[in-house]
Amino acid sequence: MQNIVPMCMKLDNPELYPNDLFLTDTTNFKFYTPFFIETLRVFAGFTDGNYVQVSNILLFISSLMFGICWFFLLFKLFRNKFWIALLISILMRGIVWLPAGEIWGISDLWTIMPRTLYIALMPIPFLVLFQRKNLHFYAASILIGLIFNFHPISGLGGILIFFMVVCCGCYFKYAKCSFKQISLGVLLVITGMLPFVVTYFGKTDTAVFYDLQAYGAAFDAKIASHYQEVYLVFKSWLKTKFLFFLVPLVVFIFYGFSKSNTYGKEAAILLVLTGAIFFLPVLSIYVEQALNKGLGINLRMSFQLVRIQKMVVLPAYLAMGYLLVLLVDKHIIDEQLISYGFASYLLILTISHSPFFNKVPLIGDDISRSIVPNFSEVFKPLSERKTDFDKMANYIKENTPVAAVFYKNYYLRTAAQRSVRFDSKGANILVEGNPQKLIEWHRDRFYLKAASEAERLRYLKERGVDYMLLNEETDALRLEKKIGNQFLYTLQ
Repeated sequence: MQNIVPMCMKLDNPELYPNDLFLTDTTNFKFYTPFFIETLRVFAGFTDGNYVQVSNILLFISSLMFGICWFFLLFKLFRNKFWIALLISILMRGIVWLPAGEIWGISDLWTIMPRTLYIALMPIPFLVLFQRKNLHFYAASILIGLIFNFHPISGLGGILIFFMVVCCGCYFKYAKCSFKQISLGVLLVITGMLPFVVTYFGKTDTAVFYDLQAYGAAFDAKIASHYQEVYLVFKSWLKTKFLFFLVPLVVFIFYGFSKSNTYGKEAAILLVLTGAIFFLPVLSIYVEQALNKGLGINLRMSFQLVRIQKMVVLPAYLAMGYLLVLLVDKHIIDEQLISYGFASYLLILTISHSPFFNKVPLIGDDISRSIVPNFSEVFKPLSERKTDFDKMANYIKENTPVAAVFYKNYYLRTAAQRSVRFDSKGANILVEGNPQKLIEWHRDRFYLKAASEAERLRYLKERGVDYMLLNEETDALRLEKKIGNQFLYTLQ
């Protein structure tokens, strides 16, 4: 959001950010999730451009949609077991930190982003699909394509799951779908995807008109190697915490295949989904390398596609629910006991932020703590929430020119609506939006890192930087303003 909100502000007021790393020219970011950005801008029309309020409104809507939609989908999948569906839908809300910088779940304001809105909407096409009529299949196809536009990376994962479910449903005779019908469904999905696809490929260029070696160096400096190498992608999953998801998934699949019962089909579907979600995105690395080498182009999408792996938590959550359904159906436990367990878990969540639970597995982790608010923060007066940085940002907005340029502190784009240069956050957009500027960013950063303090200050002045905001004092610059631990220095 530290990149997205300034994009909205720039589109609202073209006079802003006249000398920014990526915001100066709107063509640098026109490819970036236009559905989400335009949704924010529509809401901003009702809040007088206050994007903090907009984010709160969108979080409220997303949170409601997440809870309601996932509950109804799980209720249908778990054979109308109310308490099991409710328990798993609540557990799914918790924040899970995943490889490739991904998260799953929805919580405080910081979690509202395109991927969060997407997973809140994701159950809707499947609820339509499971009506098991041709018309519903077509409607679900167009819907899964449309919501793709809110977050294309998550959207590709959702589309992959959608067609895996459709194919498995045909194989196990849950529904009848001819090749012609599936082909039409694919066309409808593509139709729904078109707004982003046309925008993305119309605003990004795969042709190489720049120094490819220099771009490769800049790309490697910006994108960590574990997004680009198959071995490192898989290695990033080798953490103890992921056993929480792996164990129920393996247990349920093993049980489904080893026993002659009604859970065999569900186990097979979860196995297919897990394999497709976990392995297919990684194959994009090999495909991209082959295309770049064979066609002499510079595709840089596989580092994004590996992020689809995050969807592998879904089969694991379903496995947890199916195991509980199995235990209830086998009369090993009573569903009423699950209701008591749910109530107890919810009660513990309200006090889970206490330091007492810091080292308690599950309860002391973000997957539980993030489900309900930290009430000590909720009731804190607004005056106590404002930091020294907040106060300094207000000062900057009111007392510096709109054209002022700051060094590196990307928070000032949103907090003070000022241009920022040489930061790493904004460079994310240049990877696909402007490869030549990414090369320039990398050269600048390399020089600034190696230069002496005097050379660095001279270099920044020559490139139009007016101010530096630091959290420590220095004698090398003239102090403009001090607020708490925030020191505003002028370079000009």
